[in-house]
Amino acid sequence: MRYTTVLMSFAISAMLVGSALADDFNSGDIDGKIVTQVVSGDIHITGKIDGGSRVILISTAGSITIDGKIDGGSRVTLKAAHDIQIAATGDADQRRIDGSSQVAATAGGKITLGGKVDGESTVHFRAGTGIEITDKIDNGKSQAFLKTDSGKIQIHNKVDGAATVVYWPSEALDISTRTDNAKLIAADW
Repeated sequence: MRYTTVLMSFAISAMLVGSALADDFNSGDIDGKIVTQVVSGDIHITGKIDGGSRVILISTAGSITIDGKIDGGSRVTLKAAHDIQIAATGDADQRRIDGSSQVAATAGGKITLGGKVDGESTVHFRAGTGIEITDKIDNGKSQAFLKTDSGKIQIHNKVDGAATVVYWPSEALDISTRTDNAKLIAADW
């Protein structure tokens, strides 16, 4: 299995070296799909990522915006030279990472989640200039690993329901409310 992963990585790298990258990528809902896109410009998903989708989006010189939620056990990897925005628009109930989804996001700029992490979901956010979660991190099995090179890690609502947040650097965390059963761990991961 390990060798298969290495071979696939090598094959993808070989394909990218020999071909020009598209400037931008735009899409609506990604629901129950496997999507891989590597572009030099911006990526904009105008809908949600849901239904157990497997998604890899890479912008080598731009930003990534996902207007809707990430839900339904989806596995999403995002990498952008600049900013990443997740759950950027819509009703409050639709601005979230939920449903046992897993999201790994790496940005040269800021990462913004316009809602909450809930429903036993896991996020790994690494940002160059800060992380902002505009709602809460909730549910006992939800986990957030948050790391920034500079700027603050802001959680505007609360960490609750025995959720776990691992963050770095230790002085970067700015949180509105912490309940007694939440786990906040300062560690360089």
